[in-house]
Amino acid sequence: MSNFSYEEFNVDEEEYDNENESRINLHLDIDYFFAQVEILKNPELKGKPVIVGHTEARKDGRGVVLTCSYEARVFGVHSGLAMKIALDRCPDAIIVKSDYQEYKERSNKIMNILRNLEVPMRQAGIDEVYLDLTPICDDYQQAVKLAADIKQEIIDEVQLTVSIGIAPTLKLAKIGSDYNKPDGVTIITHNTLESIFDKLALTKIPGIGKKTAERLKKKGFVTCDQIFHRSKSDLINLLGSSGEYFYRLVHGETTNRIVPRGERKSVSHSRTFVGDPGDIERSMEYFDKLFDSTYETLIKEEFSTKTVTATVRFNGFDTITRSQSIPHYTTERATLRSMAFQLIEPHLSDERGIRLLGVGFSNLKKRDALQTSLDFFTEDMPEKIDIESLRAERTKPEVIEVEEEPSLDDYF
Repeated sequence: MSNFSYEEFNVDEEEYDNENESRINLHLDIDYFFAQVEILKNPELKGKPVIVGHTEARKDGRGVVLTCSYEARVFGVHSGLAMKIALDRCPDAIIVKSDYQEYKERSNKIMNILRNLEVPMRQAGIDEVYLDLTPICDDYQQAVKLAADIKQEIIDEVQLTVSIGIAPTLKLAKIGSDYNKPDGVTIITHNTLESIFDKLALTKIPGIGKKTAERLKKKGFVTCDQIFHRSKSDLINLLGSSGEYFYRLVHGETTNRIVPRGERKSVSHSRTFVGDPGDIERSMEYFDKLFDSTYETLIKEEFSTKTVTATVRFNGFDTITRSQSIPHYTTERATLRSMAFQLIEPHLSDERGIRLLGVGFSNLKKRDALQTSLDFFTEDMPEKIDIESLRAERTKPEVIEVEEEPSLDDYF
């Protein structure tokens, strides 16, 4: 899920360490998080098809599914699906309004439990996190026992179930956490790779979404074992540079460790909301809030920046990320706001409707080292946006797909 942007991560990823193939990584994912919280708040919802999303969808057909219970998923409902389609598939679904503050508080409780382990840790979202258990576990047997203890403590303290994957690499650990959902623990070692990948859909690999899967299918690949049993040279010949990546991933040779993060490299905030085609006012409302939050973080932490990035995700999950840089570091609010607005403006009237906006700053520098601050633009962003003119210029979709994980589409 991508409904919250975290101001700090605990660790950054590092490339594969060939000299240490025995690392023990854990990936924890909170099961159907938002829906599970809502069921916990209202036990009468247990065992029923629950959708977290726009509560007026039956009247106006607006919005997308934020998440849903497993009882709703058997009808083909899933995160990101248009509410209108979800209700056609599951007419008896119970729609519950999201409670972001509650979700964030429960997520923080879980993350604090994990921080007490005092091992390298990277929070990858409100509902998922990576841990390097190598410093405290000598083998996978110890890791499995620790996983059971973690699950029990989370049940006792937060009353939520989680699924856990344990593996020598971060990607394999993430695949493992999804393997036996909900409330499961899956161990993947180099000795069990073949059995784990047997008939496993390629879409279970982080970074492979619908678009990449379709392209792989055209080349004869549908399941992970079809990749696993091909040689590296064959995969490179068939798939180009992505062939080597796939080979390394299924053979446990991708990123296998996380290290303490150094100085912050970026600040960003993003937010998912109910956005209809042409609802430019609502998009601008969220843009204003996101820019203010991100700018406040930049100033509070005494950074200046040279690069502004904006992310726009449309209904259906197609995502566009654009960046713009200037020659000098600045903290000039008007400059940064104008840059951010220029990046999102072409997409505000897209006919798909916007479901997520994000604003970020990178190329950071501590302000005490700043020599100059350049107001790059001579004109500030207008105080009042001409909404009608934007709506009149409503655009056809620009299809650039970015998966929830970094997309592999650029390899093809």
